[in-house]
Amino acid sequence: MMQDNIHLALQQIQTISSSTVVRLVREAVHSAPTRSSKHRTRLTELLHCILALPTPSPTYRLDLRKSLPVEDAAMVLEELTTWAEMHVERRLEGLSSWAPEEGAEMKMPRPVTPSLESVGLTFCLSRWD
Repeated sequence: MMQDNIHLALQQIQTISSSTVVRLVREAVHSAPTRSSKHRTRLTELLHCILALPTPSPTYRLDLRKSLPVEDAAMVLEELTTWAEMHVERRLEGLSSWAPEEGAEMKMPRPVTPSLESVGLTFCLSRWD
């Protein structure tokens, strides 16, 4: 019930201080002694609400560094990394229909950067001029 109130407040109040947001993250990380699926869900829901807020104040980074221990920050980063992996997998599924057929020759574009040999040759030739 309390979690619902917190999520409702985050959705309705757009001017929550950064120190309060960091405190909520810390409490969500420590809400269960073990990393159970319910614990993970609370952190996930809270992070979704936080990311829907407007851009945080400039003191947000400072509050994170001062108030969020490294272990807690690692758990938050792990959650965000999981989201990024899921996003990439979904994007990859959408692009899989564009994959070339087997046996089809892939035409590689010419490299934009010159080879080391051509740079050396150009340098040597310019020295002779």
